[in-house]
Amino acid sequence: MKKFIAAILFVVSVPALAANYYCGSKVTLSGTLATRVGMGLDETKNNDVPVRYPALSLDEPINMIEKDPNPDDPTECSAEKFNVSDVQLVLDDYSLYKRNIGKRAKVVCRMIYPPMTAHHLSDIICEVEKIRITK
Repeated sequence: MKKFIAAILFVVSVPALAANYYCGSKVTLSGTLATRVGMGLDETKNNDVPVRYPALSLDEPINMIEKDPNPDDPTECSAEKFNVSDVQLVLDDYSLYKRNIGKRAKVVCRMIYPPMTAHHLSDIICEVEKIRITK
């Protein structure tokens, strides 16, 4: 019984181990530039196909939480995410990312938010403002 209670307490406490960030906020994240594969819609065939997308594999998992939830405003972030270890990058400069896949980086996100379209393939989307390659 003690092991069962300990297991329940561990599972409940896991989201608390990750750093909390507010949905819609500007954040700086550290990790490794990567390419991930998700399932996306192929509009010509009307079905899902594997799609590669730019990502940051985080050094530590993060939580994305709502600052002041307003259920009457659909433009606000409405989905909390916990223990996310990869974020999808929305890039203005794809060539900088492409040249540095596999390298460690600090990424400044103009904002983070939950997936909102069929093109968003991870639990958290990072609209990239700046990428700085680190050692």
